[in-house]
Amino acid sequence: MLRTLLFYEYLCLNTFSFGGFFMKRFALIALLLVSSTALAAPKSAPANSGGGGGHVRSMMTHGEAKMMLAGPLTLIDGTLYLGPAFFVTFEVYPGLFVGGETGFHLHPGTPSAWVIPIMPTALYHLPMNMGPGVDPFIGMGMGLGIAHASNAFTSASSTDFALHFHMGANFSENLMAEVKLGVIGSAFVFSPAFGYRF
Repeated sequence: MLRTLLFYEYLCLNTFSFGGFFMKRFALIALLLVSSTALAAPKSAPANSGGGGGHVRSMMTHGEAKMMLAGPLTLIDGTLYLGPAFFVTFEVYPGLFVGGETGFHLHPGTPSAWVIPIMPTALYHLPMNMGPGVDPFIGMGMGLGIAHASNAFTSASSTDFALHFHMGANFSENLMAEVKLGVIGSAFVFSPAFGYRF
């Protein structure tokens, strides 16, 4: 029994182990690529009656805060977690939004576990016309993932490096869908999400 409990505690403490030197360097390079792409992009053209993706962006006031609630599924190393994600972003350059992301992802099984990501996030809205009201975007977030796991006998917590890449699209002024890929420590994260912007 003691060996079983020690093994369980080891798993809890190491499931979200630190991503390491290579992951931090990779994240820095990716962030520089996203930033250089966004700053090199031409200024968005005014909206026209066609109602494409540029029309959606043109209705966002420069510097205006945009909030988004998304979810509900997240897979962390193949384990299903349920819960919302919350974003707040500000437009700092035409098409470029920066802000923060957090959420609460709960695994209700045995052992029970939850994860809270806290990370600055940048989203770049691509200057592409994909149809009326469709506004595609890419982005990334980098910060911390706070994780906790417990059962009837023991519990463990950790705080680890977290990195997310975003690919998705806004629909009209309020709806969005995205796929989020990344890591929390050494654990792989996959999250298909639907959300509401307000």
